[in-house]
Amino acid sequence: MPDWTQIVAVPATRPCRHGKENGELGWTSTLAWIFPDDSDGCFVCSQCDAVFSPAETEAINAVDANFQLATRYRENNHYQDGVVTVYRGEVQGWTNELRNPENWVPGCVTIDVEGNQWIAIGGNDYDGAAEWKPVWRVNT
Repeated sequence: MPDWTQIVAVPATRPCRHGKENGELGWTSTLAWIFPDDSDGCFVCSQCDAVFSPAETEAINAVDANFQLATRYRENNHYQDGVVTVYRGEVQGWTNELRNPENWVPGCVTIDVEGNQWIAIGGNDYDGAAEWKPVWRVNT
């Protein structure tokens, strides 16, 4: 029995492996609790028994946090599409499509309406990033 005081997250939509034949992570619309597995310090999903290392759980929580920030920003500003860019946990802006990595510093994360996420890599803070690299793809 898990220690329910240490539950990592209890969102209604959660990245997990529900129904994924190839074992990839994807968003699920069912309630899934990610809780500690006492045996090895990993975390387990209550819906599909997927096992996540602490580092994976931290990454999933970051993906979820970025998505929540972008969703709130879109709702507050009445944007129905486009991408929202986040840097160090703060929204930096919105554009109608993913483009111009040189306008962003490396480390910025851009999120589209479906939850797909890209990170700006290469380059430097002065000249901007060199390219967008996908870091999270929503399985549909």
